[in-house]
Formats: sequence, structure tokens, C-alpha cells
Amino acid sequence: VVAEHYPQMDAMLADMPPEQRAMVEAQMKGMMPQMPQEMPAMQIRRTGASDEVAGYDCDEAEIGFDDGTVEEVVCIASARELGISNRDYEALVAAMQGMADMASLNPNSKPQADFTSMGGIPIRTRGPNVGEPSELVSLDTSSIDAERLRVPDGYREITMEEMMRQ
Repeated sequence: VVAEHYPQMDAMLADMPPEQRAMVEAQMKGMMPQMPQEMPAMQIRRTGASDEVAGYDCDEAEIGFDDGTVEEVVCIASARELGISNRDYEALVAAMQGMADMASLNPNSKPQADFTSMGGIPIRTRGPNVGEPSELVSLDTSSIDAERLRVPDGYREITMEEMMRQ
């Protein structure tokens, strides 16, 4: 049970005697929030409204559950409208998917909208469940000096277990 929500815990529990492991798993299960058996599916529904944000045309969409509730309203601009190359757009989509995957590890997180199905990039976000509204103010697609992206000296990868011990 614990391992399905927190895969890194499985490695930590593997070395425990069976009785101790069972006790820790039972305690962890009691601490974990109970999720509904089936979460409603997230949907992206185009409203048909268009707008302009920071000089870029965008189309409004509601992101909500299949029961009709709306979590947020976004205004989506195409990569082409924003002057973003296909390669950069694909990298952005992969990064957003990675963030959604990380968020899904939290048992308290809500389902995430499928960024790939938006057909563009949200440049304005507002709604009752997003906190402060946010919107694009400016966009710079010029190249970044590769030195700014260099891995720092002394950097080393560590496992989740190593990080938890620090």
C-alpha cells in the first residue's frame, strides 16, 4: 500500500524485519488520506471566446472535471502565434508533463489537465482554484548562453533515500 503511493519508501522498508515492516506500513496507511475510489476526469473545454494577452491572440478554455465544475479558465496561444519553434514547444510539453507526473505522486493532488491536448500554451490563467491570476507579460525567444545552463562544479546526483537522510 505504501509503496504504490511512495515508491521510494519500498526501498527503505525492504531491509526491515517483516513484523517491523508490517507495523510501519500499517502506521503509514493510517496517516495517508483516503482518496475517493474514482476521481472525475479532467477536461479541457473550449469556450469559443478569443482574447489578446501581451499582444498575442489566444483562445479561452475551461479546465474542469467531467461533472461540469470549472477549476480554472485559461487563454491558450499556439506556439506559432508566440514564435516558439516546434522543438522548443515539444521540450515545454515534456517539462509540463514531468511536472504533472511529479504532482500525481502526492496523494492529495488533484488530477492534472493533459497539457498536450491543449493545442498550445496557456498564457493567462485565472479561476477560483488557482490563487492569483497570472498572465504572460512579455516573451523573449532569443538564445540563452550555454554557460548559464552548465552543471555546477561539485554537483552530484543522489537518491531519494540519500536525500531523506540528510
